[in-house]
Amino acid sequence: MSKSKSSPNLINPYDNEYDSWYDSDGNQYSSKDIITFADKHKHPLHIGSDSHLIGDNYIFATAICFYEPGKGGSFFIKRFSVEHKYCSTLGMRLQQEVFQSISTANAITEALSHKEITIHIDCNVSEVHKSSKYHKMLKNYAISSGYGCMVKPNSWAAFVADKFAK
Repeated sequence: MSKSKSSPNLINPYDNEYDSWYDSDGNQYSSKDIITFADKHKHPLHIGSDSHLIGDNYIFATAICFYEPGKGGSFFIKRFSVEHKYCSTLGMRLQQEVFQSISTANAITEALSHKEITIHIDCNVSEVHKSSKYHKMLKNYAISSGYGCMVKPNSWAAFVADKFAK
């Protein structure tokens, strides 16, 4: 399920090497399957990513969430790992998380240009939290890429990803 990548570059989650998505039951899907599912879903999509240090690697997870008000939702998760040395600062990790979410959104938008997508960012606006100094940059990154944006405490799709990045 997770692979190690020894590259200092940002990692595109839509590379063929990383083309496995999983639902909450552990069933595997391809990117094409996700696009087909997204095309049938009438509501906006929500995409968030998170990461955690496990041993010498950061485990990254991206969640594509399909929510239908009043009926609930479903999601798909993609995971991979990166050596600690390539994401050694909080800012680098947060940027990689947002890059993953935007890359995923871009791949969906390329296939389904009509889809409304919101990026959920795992950073807080409250200065009590270390991530707060990055929130404007990360939020502007998502907005300038053409997507809506939510940050903590409203970034629930990043919370879904959090559960699978551990």
